[in-house]
Amino acid sequence: MSNYHSTMSRRDFMKTLGLAGAGLGAAAAVAPGYTDLDEVVSSPKGDWKRPWWVKEVDKPTAEVDWQVMPYFDNRETMFNPSAFIRQIGQDEYDRLNQLSATNQTNWAQEERPGFTLKDIALGGSVGFGYAYGMRAHFVAPNVPQPEDYGVSKWQGTQEENLQMVRVAARFFGARDVGVYELDQNTRKTVYSYESDGKAYEFENVEKGYETDTKRVIPDKAKYVVIFTVLESQEMMKRAPDQLSSASVSMGYYQGAIVNNRLQSFISRLGYNCMAEMGSNAMVQCAGAQSLAGIAEIGRMSLTVLNPNFGPIMRAYKVITDLPLKPTSPIDSVVSRQVV
Repeated sequence: MSNYHSTMSRRDFMKTLGLAGAGLGAAAAVAPGYTDLDEVVSSPKGDWKRPWWVKEVDKPTAEVDWQVMPYFDNRETMFNPSAFIRQIGQDEYDRLNQLSATNQTNWAQEERPGFTLKDIALGGSVGFGYAYGMRAHFVAPNVPQPEDYGVSKWQGTQEENLQMVRVAARFFGARDVGVYELDQNTRKTVYSYESDGKAYEFENVEKGYETDTKRVIPDKAKYVVIFTVLESQEMMKRAPDQLSSASVSMGYYQGAIVNNRLQSFISRLGYNCMAEMGSNAMVQCAGAQSLAGIAEIGRMSLTVLNPNFGPIMRAYKVITDLPLKPTSPIDSVVSRQVV
């Protein structure tokens, strides 16, 4: 940390002036504004406060047998259209697409709620993140490095770095931000193959890189940062229609934007930061959220539940060698059988 700036909070600063009991007016008159990231990091935005019933635990509430668990191939998940087509057949896939187009036309003419022209215009204008052509990079391209400014790479404790990353991610548009560490077992949460056919591999190299056949993660890059963006609960209640579709698409689009910004931020500090190349990529969402304490594996088909927001969220991930304090898994009772 720089010796020039202080990470003292505004409240502590006021206490040193004898103003702990001052009203808001007096506080605003004397308390300094945030002048740089050091001061922002020490603000409440760097904390993660849970409801009282959420307990931090040593391991996820859903049992994991790491000896049995294999590496998963993202080409075989139903988010991959090719895998979906293999399951139902090309003819059925084409029939469903045609039925969807026909229904949308008919319902628009009928002015069915959720499928009126205004609804369709809203749902079609949001975009769908990487699926709509937003460019992603496994390794951040051509971003300035600390040496370009004649300074050393950022140095901070794991706790300070976690707060800094959380503040930056929230500034970029994220909600919750968690971290877990990759080891011999948890590396299995990284896909073996991506949906485009490229393998994920770990190597003893200085920097991550990508070839025509693989994406390489340095062994020292052992911190997975996972963050969420929220969807509109009111709009999701109306599913399935164009309003709920717009909310889902906004979650994917906003997540992709935050992902790119967070990758750039960490890379500019002088560290590796590998990002997923599409939605639901690189690292399994459910396992990552469970390990980082974002959510728990729930007793429902949507796999994970956040104690504050339930399933109304989207998750994105980056992998970095910036030292970060891992966040703990949680137990909020959602995964238990209530008798």
